[in-house]
Amino acid sequence: MNRLEIRELQESDLEEVSKIEAEAFPSPWSNKTFLKELNNPFALYLVGGLEDEIVVYIGCWLLDEQIHITTLATKMEYRKNGLATEILHNLLARAKEMGKEKASLEVRISNKKAQQMYIKEGFFKIAKKRSYYKDNGEDAIVMWKQL
Repeated sequence: MNRLEIRELQESDLEEVSKIEAEAFPSPWSNKTFLKELNNPFALYLVGGLEDEIVVYIGCWLLDEQIHITTLATKMEYRKNGLATEILHNLLARAKEMGKEKASLEVRISNKKAQQMYIKEGFFKIAKKRSYYKDNGEDAIVMWKQL
């Protein structure tokens, strides 16, 4: 597999990112939501591409001393190749360069693979949010990491 090229999300990427979003999540964000996030000065969204194809993306909100990861998804046929881990590392390195000290996120209680990846990358489970996900009332696990 070629090297993943990581850069900031651009408006021209929204169609590809929305397709990945739709196959990854039961309640996908709309293009309008992504556009709002793209224009949010306190948000950072990255895409990872192989050749000319976007295959993974990640986003976060830039808070005072921390980032809050809002989304991370990999195109179905590229999963289990370490691409999510690679773009996560890139985001965390950028956050650290910005002086951020912590990273937090929520993950579905049923998403064991994502939880395992985050734990492997140094995140800790710190809380549970009951009925967090509106589509099915599923609980979320809150995870945190010191940068």
